[in-house]
Amino acid sequence: MWAMSLAGKVAVLAVLALVGLGEADEAPEVEVYARNRAVDGEENTLNCFVSGFYPASIDIALLRNGEPMIGVQYGDMSFNDKWYFQRLVHAPFVPHRGDIYVCRVTHSAFTEPQSFRWEPDF
Repeated sequence: MWAMSLAGKVAVLAVLALVGLGEADEAPEVEVYARNRAVDGEENTLNCFVSGFYPASIDIALLRNGEPMIGVQYGDMSFNDKWYFQRLVHAPFVPHRGDIYVCRVTHSAFTEPQSFRWEPDF
């Protein structure tokens, strides 16, 4: 039978903590907003800021009326002050009344992809 000293067990737990094994998935928090106050028919930038998630594997898509938006840019993955991941995704757009803008996020903490709708203020 294999035996390990207390110091060995502590070392193994420390390594597991460092690489994140055994960590529970942490669901992302999602904010969808326009860079500037929205005006019907005027150029703007749609932002989707996703934060507080673990593990890092995530899919973030910006959609207009259910279709992928053009010109989407992905910021570098970074950490917040609690060492969870965060990322900004944005795209230029011209909002129009009746259009539906959504940030769709797929992450292991969700049982299925989640959609977060931007609500224009016009």
